[in-house]
Amino acid sequence: MPILRIFIFLFLIQAIAYADELQNFPGQIPFLPIKALSKSSSINMDMTNTASDTKTSDTHLSLQEAIYLGLKHNTDLLTRLNNRQLERFDLLTAQQKFEPQVSLSNSVTYAKTEDQGSPNFTTKSASIGPDVSWELPFGTKLDTSLNYAPASESGADASSSNQIGYSITVTQPLLQNFGTKANTVDLDNAYDQQIIDDLTLEKTVETTIINIASAYYAVVSANQSYTIAQQSYQEAQKELEKRKARLTAGQIPETDLTQAQIDLITQEQSVEAANEALATAKADFLNTLGLPTDTLFKVDDHVDAEAPSSDITESLKQALKNNIDLKTEALQSKQDERNILKSKNARLWDLELVLSRSRTHSTITYINPDLANTSQLSDNSSASLSLSIPLNQVTLDQNELSSAISLENQQIAEAQQKRTIVNNVVAAVHNLQSQWLQLQIAQEKLSLSKSSYEAAQIKYQYGKIDAFSLQQQQESNIQAEQNVVDLRINYLKQVMTYEQLTGSLLNHWHVNIEAAPETQTSGSWNR
Repeated sequence: MPILRIFIFLFLIQAIAYADELQNFPGQIPFLPIKALSKSSSINMDMTNTASDTKTSDTHLSLQEAIYLGLKHNTDLLTRLNNRQLERFDLLTAQQKFEPQVSLSNSVTYAKTEDQGSPNFTTKSASIGPDVSWELPFGTKLDTSLNYAPASESGADASSSNQIGYSITVTQPLLQNFGTKANTVDLDNAYDQQIIDDLTLEKTVETTIINIASAYYAVVSANQSYTIAQQSYQEAQKELEKRKARLTAGQIPETDLTQAQIDLITQEQSVEAANEALATAKADFLNTLGLPTDTLFKVDDHVDAEAPSSDITESLKQALKNNIDLKTEALQSKQDERNILKSKNARLWDLELVLSRSRTHSTITYINPDLANTSQLSDNSSASLSLSIPLNQVTLDQNELSSAISLENQQIAEAQQKRTIVNNVVAAVHNLQSQWLQLQIAQEKLSLSKSSYEAAQIKYQYGKIDAFSLQQQQESNIQAEQNVVDLRINYLKQVMTYEQLTGSLLNHWHVNIEAAPETQTSGSWNR
């Protein structure tokens, strides 16, 4: 039959291609499947822009270097990468549905008969036969088998026999499961799920970077606060010595000396509190990186903050194009659309055309020349139509309604996610501009506060103001310094929030996530 020869030819071509690709499939390599899977996703970071020329010691750690270390050692990210390896098998399972499935059925039998009054005889037989099934994306199913069964028997009727045969069956659905769209739903969903899993990994990397940067900024802030507290403590020590000298000279009352002593104790307490906060911030930072708590490092004492260049229109355009959450919602909607197609396909009548052919050649050769040897050849070909009508309409209605509602809910969630992103981007742009303005005002206020404090020190020296007024000016100056530190850190954190919303965070830190070729695109079954 010509159609059978065509299917056999197609089967041989696909089998050769499958054998060439088999060694590259994760899970097909014996003993070490994880080694193959380790290439499914990788995280690379360009360190050429690292400010290595600003290092002050071997323990100096810039923010970009900290992010690099975190991407290598952060436990949450390592766990997600391990899970990503396992998720790759979901795609392999869907792919192998349309690959030839080969199985071997073998058996060996030995039997010995011992009857009193009769000669003993033995029977030996074997059966060797590979079975191959192959389902094509168009719905066609091909089942082939080859069987070879030799046997021998001793005794009065000693003989040897051979039987060899093959069978080929081609099944073509004509209604239900007809066409690539109906049969590749699971495969296309698996490809999109790989992209979703990659996006989830990308989101984890973004979260890791934000956590590392936030922890780094916390160390910077705590370090600067500690520096401010130390400087204030040193100034309080000098002021106490001055007042002791002036009290001896009779220039100030004893209450001013007492006030200086109280201020020194207060600044000493501030130093201890700042030192404790710095130790806590360093411990949290090392824990975020996944490094031992005894790791020695130094951070940049000052982190630069640049004026925001974000425009609402351009920011919204980038966010709607690059935001990870929006990409994920869109892919999940596509999956739900395919699931509706799958539910509708299940409601169709099951009409199948079945073509089959088998051939068997059997021979029996007797040792006794008086017995006639036999040889038999059997050829069979058939064609049939089978029809199955599903009657469980309630279950089918439920499945189709469930898929439709799932799609509708997903579309609602996608629309809400889009509105949320738009609102958050607008708010983030306004917050950037507002916090930058606050930072500029705070820096100007600090400059004025320093000038006012220096003037107050001169006034106190000439008796124009009392010690209490001088202390108030000092506390105001310290608060102004701390306010600048806090506003700068808050602004830098807001920059990261904005970059995450617009999908530019990884590009900013020169981080690239490389996925396996199978997970990079979504399309038809023959991708």
